[in-house]
Amino acid sequence: VKSSPFFTSISAFISSQITKMENGMVLTDKGVKYSAETIRGYESLRVHFAKFEEESGKELNFNEVGYDFALAFQAHLTAQGLAKNSVSMVMSKFKAILKMAWRKNYCNWNGSGLKTPTERTTQTYLSMEEIKKLRNAELSKTERQIVDAFTVQIFTGLRYDTLTKFLKNPLAYIHEHNGKSYIDIISDKTGEQSLIPVGEVVQGILRTYGGEMRIFTEQYVNRMLKN
Repeated sequence: VKSSPFFTSISAFISSQITKMENGMVLTDKGVKYSAETIRGYESLRVHFAKFEEESGKELNFNEVGYDFALAFQAHLTAQGLAKNSVSMVMSKFKAILKMAWRKNYCNWNGSGLKTPTERTTQTYLSMEEIKKLRNAELSKTERQIVDAFTVQIFTGLRYDTLTKFLKNPLAYIHEHNGKSYIDIISDKTGEQSLIPVGEVVQGILRTYGGEMRIFTEQYVNRMLKN
């Protein structure tokens, strides 16, 4: 029999766990502090779940959670236009939250059996050292603008068409939630919505350009980056 929980609100528990992750009070299963990237994933979950609650018209509690509840949240994410991989990422964090809550006897289900489909990608990833080397290279003004725009794309994961839309007027797509900044933008090409935490690197680049960056064609950018 589960004990009476201290937390009943799912959103409150998510927020509490994020704060504890940031402070090192909650560690991974390997006993190490959560990375900034992982915490950004939980921030994304918090924002998406807040929208799910808004759509539901009420605060959602752990006593409502079950397999059908999780599927309803997944359907909500899909309806927002998120790609399969984005849905999978958010749901994986939701499943992790359920496991944390279950361990504390706040929830009667730990998310077992919950799976989400993913898409295969052929993206090539750069290491942080490679990114630093690129950014520290001696560059002309145009090359610096291209590298800065490319860095924004790396740290946001935006498709190039959506990136150019964002860079034309970044402040129009950045919103505050619980003291954090997020990019909330919809791709004109695919109709896909992206909701992405804005880290310090991206914020610094945007401040440098005063909120508007020069736009180049994707072909030109790729050629210059290879050089």
